[in-house]
Amino acid sequence: MEREDGIAPPALLNRPSHSQWETPYWDAFNRLSSSRQWTAGGPASIPMSEIQAYFEMFAIEDPEDREEYLHIIQALDSVYLDHAAKQVKK
Repeated sequence: MEREDGIAPPALLNRPSHSQWETPYWDAFNRLSSSRQWTAGGPASIPMSEIQAYFEMFAIEDPEDREEYLHIIQALDSVYLDHAAKQVKK
């Protein structure tokens, strides 16, 4: 979205993109992110029980697929939590 002056903000111009194969993992992380608990210190990690429920809800049954989803979701969650912790320190 461009500002009123017709210039797109740098964050919009430099936003990261992901490939087609990454989309299912990104979608899973975004859906699961809303299930996290919040503490006085900020967000907690996505519970494993929620990830398991996601696998069941979307019929992700293959153990190798589950392992890959788990690895990627936890990696994304780690980056999110690191970013959130830095925001609290500001």
